[in-house]
Amino acid sequence: MVGPIVALSIAAAVAGVLVYAVFVEPNWLRIRRRVLYLPKWDVRLDGLTILHLSDLHIGTRACPAERFLRVAKKLKADLVLFTGDFIAGPTGLERACVALGQYSRHRNVYGVPGNHEHAEYQRRFPGKGQFKAKRALDTGHIFQALEDAGVTMLVNRGVTIEHGSARFTLAGIADMFNEADDLDAALG
Repeated sequence: MVGPIVALSIAAAVAGVLVYAVFVEPNWLRIRRRVLYLPKWDVRLDGLTILHLSDLHIGTRACPAERFLRVAKKLKADLVLFTGDFIAGPTGLERACVALGQYSRHRNVYGVPGNHEHAEYQRRFPGKGQFKAKRALDTGHIFQALEDAGVTMLVNRGVTIEHGSARFTLAGIADMFNEADDLDAALG
């Protein structure tokens, strides 16, 4: 039999984890600066700065991601890369496009889709996988709206980036989770 102190301790630990998961972690903005050393990288590209943002999950209500975009707007970067999950669901598309449109002005902004641009999800019971697709989304409409907001979507395609006198190919593939990825097409 578990004593009342042990039961209270377990309940407090569970409550602490829930508070952290709901209120702390989603609002935690982390900015990490990394210097990459890549073999065969053109030395003329030294100093190129890339801002990488991911998993915004913008929905119908104000969310931390919109604050993150305001902070990121102040960071200097030659390229801005968004790697999927711009939206939390189809109802968040308009709000996401407004936030991204304000952010992407006068920037080189590129993105690849995540699984949330392909389907709307419902949570599943623990032990049965984290999410189950509720319904497929109109990816063409979503990608076009993101493009209209200033994000060049790299869905199984690449673009040539010029930086100073150097050039390289930036390639993006569709979300592997939805088996829509095509690396050969992305690399041309």
